Amino acid sequence: MLLALDIGNSNIKIGAFRDDGLVATWRVATDARRMPDEYAVLLLNLLQTRGVAADAIRDVAICSVVRPLGSP
Repeated sequence: MLLALDIGNSNIKIGAFRDDGLVATWRVATDARRMPDEYAVLLLNLLQTRGVAADAIRDVAICSVVRPLGSP
């Protein structure tokens, strides 16, 4: 499964894809003040609400225009 994140100044758009296409999408507000752990909890909860197992994700694609959120 592929998890794709488009991190914009206002929203973060997230999509989960399997071989046969899009499985689920989410949109959350971008907040550069959130800590990485907060985003991890948020993302895990979003996945769980749609029945997407976190351990099924094998690939991640990230596009970001928000420098603090795109840098390690």
